Amino acid sequence: MFTPDAAFAARMEQMGFSGLDSEKLQTYAFVNVESEWAQSMQQIGIHGLTADNLIPLRIFHVDREYVQSLTGLGYPLPSADQLVAMKVQGVNAEEVRQIRALGYQPTFDELIQIRIFRITPDFIRGMEARGLKNLTIAKLVQIRIFKLDE
Repeated sequence: MFTPDAAFAARMEQMGFSGLDSEKLQTYAFVNVESEWAQSMQQIGIHGLTADNLIPLRIFHVDREYVQSLTGLGYPLPSADQLVAMKVQGVNAEEVRQIRALGYQPTFDELIQIRIFRITPDFIRGMEARGLKNLTIAKLVQIRIFKLDE
């Protein structure tokens, strides 16, 4: 039987995370949501942190290093929901660097689309080799959706 840690629940409440029932506290324990980690997310300044989205943030291993890998590329601080969406799709700084080196400046939403539709640096170079230069990310996505690359 799970017994919630009252001190942990109190620390989380003090940080502004409310509605921590026994079920949520059990989920926190299962996915390793710790008050120190939650506090580090707050200290970074991530907007939109809630008792609910701490769970997917932790499941998908969002941490200070991941946030800094994006802000280090010149991006503004992503919201909690943007971070979850980007991690779910596997957005990573190295691939973003490669895409930016090809002349693109993708937004957070475009970074997610790039991963969903497999717009890789190799795909972009392949389109350029076919004479399709200066395509927008939206056009690259359309090429994938309508299978125009086949």
